[in-house]
Amino acid sequence: MISRSTVRRLAVSALAVGGTAGLFAAASGPAVAAGTLPPNLAKYANCPISDPTVASCVYIETSSAQLKVGKFDLRTNDPIKLEFGLKNPPPTYEDVAVAPNNGHKVMTAPPIEVPGGIFGVPGAGVGPLAAYVTPELTEVPRVNTNNLVNQEGVALGLKVKAKVHNPFTDVLSIFGPGCYIGSNTWPIPLDLTTGTTNPPLPNKPISGAYNPGTPEGWGIKFDDVRAVDNTFAAPGASGCGTPFGWMNPIVNGIAGVPSKAGTNTAVLVADISITDANEVREPLGLDPVYQ
Repeated sequence: MISRSTVRRLAVSALAVGGTAGLFAAASGPAVAAGTLPPNLAKYANCPISDPTVASCVYIETSSAQLKVGKFDLRTNDPIKLEFGLKNPPPTYEDVAVAPNNGHKVMTAPPIEVPGGIFGVPGAGVGPLAAYVTPELTEVPRVNTNNLVNQEGVALGLKVKAKVHNPFTDVLSIFGPGCYIGSNTWPIPLDLTTGTTNPPLPNKPISGAYNPGTPEGWGIKFDDVRAVDNTFAAPGASGCGTPFGWMNPIVNGIAGVPSKAGTNTAVLVADISITDANEVREPLGLDPVYQ
């Protein structure tokens, strides 16, 4: 059995040279009663720690997000949150995301206002003419912490669909409750990198950013990570106008979708926190798992 002190010593050395093994480098927080997470671990409340294969817990919270798809240029400073566990199964030991097993969604996102409303007219997107888009995941993320740190390749892969609605009135009820840009079978694929993209024209390369992590409890926090993708194509509308999607062409015209690769952009600026899953198991009275 590997002792926690050994893990700590190895992790401190790894953090000193910038490796991802430094995820668990800092001292533990104060002891708390079993069954209660201390404040510094509360963000990991939805980590699937009851799964013994989960080795670490991840919490991501954006400070800003942009999703430019077709004619829609969506921006928000309201937080988008992603919560999941990570396992590293043999023989590759690559990162594999594990969704919460308590019914909580991997991603929670606010409604993002469409500038100009449903008709895209500046100043007209108010009240019943307002339109909002809420992104939803269609599957668990793909994660590569090595790519995150090394600023190359895909650090965070997200497949999303975007619900078109007005949460404050029923004017857009004509679209039905299942009006989306994209779908479960044809999502918007975001391959977010902290490195530099290589998009088809007319888009030009853009770069993400990575700041070395700082110790946070028995884990590490990466502040103000900028993850970008402008290489993806976006699908058209689905489920708009029940029961046969008869309003899909109308939404396609309003949103300018489908839109080809090289014309869309996604930019997320986020804080990323990762900790040893055993650090979350311990105050909840669960036995540690050594892998």
